[in-house]
Amino acid sequence: MLYSYRTRQDARARIAPTLAAVGLWALSGNACRPGAKSDTLTDPHAGFDVSLGTTISRYLQGAVFSVPFDANLSHPDTQKFVAMYRDQFGEAPDIFAAYAYDAYRLLALAIKEGVSSRDAMLAFLVSGHASVGTASAAGGVGANRGPLRETQLVELSGSTFVLIPESRGRDASP
Repeated sequence: MLYSYRTRQDARARIAPTLAAVGLWALSGNACRPGAKSDTLTDPHAGFDVSLGTTISRYLQGAVFSVPFDANLSHPDTQKFVAMYRDQFGEAPDIFAAYAYDAYRLLALAIKEGVSSRDAMLAFLVSGHASVGTASAAGGVGANRGPLRETQLVELSGSTFVLIPESRGRDASP
């Protein structure tokens, strides 16, 4: 069954209060409600939605979200892409648009550099020579043929999503 982005967002908005109703809150340690269990809730979905910070934040304090792309990032490559996308389509881009943009730019650079075969393309992409800024957190293609960098992790604090330092993200096992 296929779900739209909106359906997944709505599902999360219903799941968090349901977990709270059975005593599971995303509050950390001593901030947990009396008689409730505290646990780190994680949301690894590519459809991160910043509105969760205002709609159901009371249930998700301390929850960790994997955010491969956020149109609100202040990174220059991200903001350039967001501005171009908004100019053309009249709305903010999502992760799928960012990945498509990144892939296009990486492939265009390879072709510009004279890459003309599938094997040469793979070698070029994983070589680290592709110096193209990306709109997403990926940063390009790594030697393992996956994203050069892992997604960024953010934690909900109040109604704001706060970037988790890379060292803490590696040590944490949410």
